[in-house]
Order: sequence, then C-alpha cells, then structure tokens
Amino acid sequence: MKFECVPLALLAGRPRSGLDLGRWVETEGQFLRSRAHHSQVYRLPGRMTDDGWVEFEVDPREGRPDAKVYRFQDPLPELDRSVAHPPSPRTSAKGAA
Repeated sequence: MKFECVPLALLAGRPRSGLDLGRWVETEGQFLRSRAHHSQVYRLPGRMTDDGWVEFEVDPREGRPDAKVYRFQDPLPELDRSVAHPPSPRTSAKGAA
C-alpha cells in the first residue's frame, strides 16, 4: 500500500490540518508505517493538492501560525472515484455470465 493512501483515508473521514495528519501518524499510524518521518507527512498534502486530490482552506489562528485544513477535492477527479468505489467483480469481468 502506498503511503499516500493513509492521509487520503483520514481525509475521507473529515478535514484535517497537516499537524493533525502528523499527530495521527506518530500515534495510531505508527502501527501501519513505523518509519514515517514527520517531514514526509507534511509534504504529502501539498503534493496531493498539486495532483488535484485535495484542496485546503487557511484556518487563521490567533497568536499562532495559520493552519491549512485539507479536505477531498469536490467533486473528486474521475480516477479517485474509481479507486474509492471499484466496480464489482461481476461488472468488471468481460464476458462473465
């Protein structure tokens, strides 16, 4: 499984900031990928934004740096929709009765 699947699955549940994603990977996520470095986690949302998978809004925070809150792009690109909802074996098998 590609590591990008982890934050995408988390963002499917609800919007999250990069800090939220990093905290999850350091706690619960350590069982999925024990050697993920926080810099790897923080770069992923930017790449996923560039690829059109997610979008973000800036959450202004008083006395602290603003946070980017990421969520799935709406509507999802066609490729993502096919991954999120793969066809059933009956409809995907050509020539199957």
